[in-house]
Amino acid sequence: MNVLAFDIETIPDVDGGRALHDLDGLADSDVAEAMFRLRREKKGSDFLPTHVQKVVAISAVYRNTASNTFKVWTLGEESSSEKELIQRFYEGVERFTPTLVTWMARALICRCCTIVGLSTALPQNATGTRVMMIGILSGITIFLGFMNGIPT
Repeated sequence: MNVLAFDIETIPDVDGGRALHDLDGLADSDVAEAMFRLRREKKGSDFLPTHVQKVVAISAVYRNTASNTFKVWTLGEESSSEKELIQRFYEGVERFTPTLVTWMARALICRCCTIVGLSTALPQNATGTRVMMIGILSGITIFLGFMNGIPT
């Protein structure tokens, strides 16, 4: 059995926020603060919607019980683009077809990865399974294994 537990880290997409809220001429830190302020005013929380978040890290723990393999790593390098991180993640899912486990309420990870995957035009082999990865059980998002893009 292959199991991959993972998490992503995001930061405000200041380029997207700048364009969305007409904040040209502001420094990145000022754009981020404006995005947080606008979100607090609208929703009472500064948790930004996924379309204005940028994925900066994906870390994982992989366990294969058949080969007694256990690995921990973070995808990419510090200089890796968001597209590279998401693409490497999907390539790993496609290659190992693990049971995927993560701990984020409201499927943030799936929504971020889907939005980024669609907006950066990842190759079909890396994007064909992405919409099928949603499942929520007791506030813990659990992604089930895949075979040819169909949850198993």
